[in-house]
Amino acid sequence: PWLQHRSVAELAAAEATRTLVLADVWPDDPAGALQPLVSQIEANHELKSGALVVESVVGDLVRGTDVTVTISVEMPAFTVPMFGVEVGSFRISYPHTERIDDYRGIIEATP
Repeated sequence: PWLQHRSVAELAAAEATRTLVLADVWPDDPAGALQPLVSQIEANHELKSGALVVESVVGDLVRGTDVTVTISVEMPAFTVPMFGVEVGSFRISYPHTERIDDYRGIIEATP
């Protein structure tokens, strides 16, 4: 299950980052706004609810800026064979960084 959890966390980080990089306007709380997307990825891959959490969003909606989203995933420490019972867990973080295109048109916020 470690490999599955890691792969899903990396996928969620990449999708969340891509969503921000392509957005015309960012919400006031980008991490909170990305959590439903991450939760949907978690459900699609049959991880338990709350296993994936948007830990941080670093960057700004400015041309040529790097945006990094970090997703933390709850890893099972040990699974009892034949019963599939998970015993203990720990969290690991996986960041993903993408650059906002230098020549991208960005809609400026108007007061």
